[in-house]
Amino acid sequence: IRSLGTGFYEYALNKGDIEPKPLGFMRGVTFDDCIVLLDEAQNATRDEMKMILSRIGKNCKIIVSGDHDQSDITNSGLEDAAKRLEHIQGIEVVRFMDQDIVRSKLCKDIIMAYRN
Repeated sequence: IRSLGTGFYEYALNKGDIEPKPLGFMRGVTFDDCIVLLDEAQNATRDEMKMILSRIGKNCKIIVSGDHDQSDITNSGLEDAAKRLEHIQGIEVVRFMDQDIVRSKLCKDIIMAYRN
């Protein structure tokens, strides 16, 4: 929201160009002619991930983001999906490396300390 600006976000929201929806309301939906962003996906279960990814319709892109190190559940659907699907043509899995931690040096040092 910060990079778009609050005014633009509210305009797009009111116009219906952006439609925030919780996972619980996705059953029976087909995503046609859209871009879907599933954020904080590390907390999606395997069944939730399968449900959202099986909604892909024509001219649809789904961007799934999350950090498996910050998962609040065991057996994250995000990691499961990445392992199952990364070899399918049309799917790309991007894994960030330690050098991609840019929040702050202190944050990076803390994350690295917890890895050991």
